[in-house]
Amino acid sequence: MKLAFYNDFNLGVIRDDFIVDVSPAISDLVSSSPQGKLEAIITGWEIYGDRIADASQSNSGVALASVKLQQPVPRPGQLLCLAGNYIEPDHPSKETFNAFLKSNTSGTRYSLSSFFEKNDAFLKSNTSRTRYFL
Repeated sequence: MKLAFYNDFNLGVIRDDFIVDVSPAISDLVSSSPQGKLEAIITGWEIYGDRIADASQSNSGVALASVKLQQPVPRPGQLLCLAGNYIEPDHPSKETFNAFLKSNTSGTRYSLSSFFEKNDAFLKSNTSRTRYFL
């Protein structure tokens, strides 16, 4: 069972190319935030697991392409950074990976692409600074 938040953080189950709304299965949760809902589902899986599974079988859902998927964990407590998400072709066996934890506030809410879109004129007119920046 693949759980996902979509559109306005509705909870759904992904089946093939469709997503089935299972929000009614968790309607008794008192948390108003998506992160709170996720944590309550995880800690109360004995209660909510069967409800969600039953709700996911009750209808066919909507096309996955017609919804906007949200981040899987709305507000993670920590980020696990791992330099081992692939295997080198010349070392086909998995070895010890380097990993470290980061605070959930260590990222930025802006992507590099949005930075470049907003600062395109500045970057083009200041090529020496651009090279230093990049």
